[in-house]
Amino acid sequence: MLEKTALPQNNAPKRRDIQGLRAWAIILVLLYHFFPKYFPNGYIGVDMFFVISGYLIAMICYKFETINLITLRTFYYRRIKRIFPLYYLAMVMIFISMYLLLPKSYYAINASSGKKAILLITNLKFHVDAEQDYEKLLANAEDLFTHAWSLCVEIQWYFIAPLLFLIQRRFSVPAMAFFIGIGWKSLTFHLFTNQTIAFNCVFARIWQFCAGITAFIITKQRPIEQKYSEPPSKDQSNQDETIRSDKALLPYIAYFLFGLILFTFSWLTEEPSHLRVEITFVTAILIVIGEYHEILILSNPLMAFIGDISYSLYLVHWPVYVIFKSYFKDNIYAFLIGALLSVVISIIIYYVYERPYLKFSPLAILILTIGLIGWSLVLTQPDFVMRKTDYSKKYDIYGADLQHGDPSKNLSIAIAMNHLEGTVNVEKSNAIEHCEHIEFDNPVVKPPTGLCKMPGNHTGKLRLLVIGNSWACNQGGIVYEAFRHIIKEFYAFCLVACEPLIEKQSPNICFQAIKWEKVVSHVQPDLVIMLHRPIIGKGSFNDITQLQTDDVYQQHLRVTQWYESQGYIKKIYILQAMPICHWQCTKLMNDFMENEKKPLKEFGNKLVVHDDYFERKRFEKLAEDCKICELYDYLPLLRDKDGNLTFYDESTNLVFMDDANHLTKFGRDKVKIIYNQLAENFTKEFPEFS
Repeated sequence: MLEKTALPQNNAPKRRDIQGLRAWAIILVLLYHFFPKYFPNGYIGVDMFFVISGYLIAMICYKFETINLITLRTFYYRRIKRIFPLYYLAMVMIFISMYLLLPKSYYAINASSGKKAILLITNLKFHVDAEQDYEKLLANAEDLFTHAWSLCVEIQWYFIAPLLFLIQRRFSVPAMAFFIGIGWKSLTFHLFTNQTIAFNCVFARIWQFCAGITAFIITKQRPIEQKYSEPPSKDQSNQDETIRSDKALLPYIAYFLFGLILFTFSWLTEEPSHLRVEITFVTAILIVIGEYHEILILSNPLMAFIGDISYSLYLVHWPVYVIFKSYFKDNIYAFLIGALLSVVISIIIYYVYERPYLKFSPLAILILTIGLIGWSLVLTQPDFVMRKTDYSKKYDIYGADLQHGDPSKNLSIAIAMNHLEGTVNVEKSNAIEHCEHIEFDNPVVKPPTGLCKMPGNHTGKLRLLVIGNSWACNQGGIVYEAFRHIIKEFYAFCLVACEPLIEKQSPNICFQAIKWEKVVSHVQPDLVIMLHRPIIGKGSFNDITQLQTDDVYQQHLRVTQWYESQGYIKKIYILQAMPICHWQCTKLMNDFMENEKKPLKEFGNKLVVHDDYFERKRFEKLAEDCKICELYDYLPLLRDKDGNLTFYDESTNLVFMDDANHLTKFGRDKVKIIYNQLAENFTKEFPEFS
């Protein structure tokens, strides 16, 4: 049994300003998710939640005179009672809503993420995969459990927190020094580890919880008001006057800091890690000030009520957004209705379920929680809702011939071939066969990403570099085959989700461990082929005649101007932007053929996402302004005989795009002719390389 040595017990009433901070935190998160264009930094609401959680856990732990098995059991039971019944009810509701309101394809997308949310490990990332990072998931808006990552971080923190207090008391370390030290180590880890770990790992977030703990310690160790049992002396009276004078400044400081949160931080363009540091300490300071002075913008009844429903609202709002986005795409008025509907649903849950279950007995809580977890797990089972067919085993794809005349006769073989090339071989197709990885500049970058060089003796004169995101890895092989007769050296460099024409890569999408310029300077190519799928580049602009003021276009232009300035680059071929296919493109088309027993020509172009307009216009302008740049375009080759883009061959039922939005073998076969033409055009323009 360890005696409490640091601070007096807290008997203060419930602080409404803390609920107000929760309210503003959930408002910022809600605005960020529903209206990211207008509130790009609203994610800071999650950072505010972490600080508040640290404060509240400190308050709870300091109520325990001792920390032993009994108090630990009490602590964990109360946390489980507060969190799990509502959390797992949300899991069940999300799955049921998905079955009732969304296409079956969403179940396949969410099967894995749903299980992770149930197991409280959504935030665990075992490898750097930018395609799976938070900002990318938000943009896709298909994963209904994306938002569970922060709750998983908090729950993992709840398991760690009492143990930290136990260690602090066991070794009689001053509380302030102990938690500042722990926080400093965590902050250092956060700032110097890679972006994925810094964002998701609980140990890279402990510093934010420690900021809340420190705020609690300050409010208990340094009271601003002192009460005297006897009339104060003259010196004490003077000291009181100074204290009251200092206290009078607190509301002004509080409103200034709150203004930073609400206005500056919500729109400020700044490195996310820096912004997190700032908002964390601002939130902690507001908590301290709120102990001594009422901050009406936080403690008013409306904000206190929104704080009360904030947990329900956090769980509900993201699934509502995903459902509304699936029906209404980017309709801002629909999103406004969705946000309001989220609030209404949260209020109902709060009064009908959340408040009542908190009065349940421990046995009732146990039965309720186990029952909800059980139902959640049942709802994640693939066979519960839809069949999962191993097409490669069900159909024999070897030795079969496709019936080009009548596609309805080759459904089975087409399904099997699509499954093999578009689902099974996705990872394999994103590596250039035989290209040898070069450990260049950063050993963290591993194959198939990074820089590679094709081995062997090449008799040509051309030094060629293919550069881009995962598309460069996916299609670099067909570039090599087209140019190999004139190649002296062939290099390929790809970084997942990174765009070679963007200077300001989003760290939550692109883990750019190596700079493009370093690679180009190292290789010194004669010809550069930029082969990538734009992401940031697809953002909209207001006026096509004003591209000279468009930030994205200016980045494109500066990058190509740098290439031009190098002197050794003769030509840059840039793949024109194109639409994408819905996530799990191959699987969804296979499901249609399997379930409906119909060829793909009856499926139409339902999976084509036309998000390429703005980047195509930028590239057209870029080709005019860049003297050595030339565009080439896949679209004419991928359209059907009627000029429609469907991402499949209606005569064979073979799909051109795989489940990760790369070209399948059939797609690559379709477009490889364009590289033969580029090779021919290049040698005509530069005969010295022929």
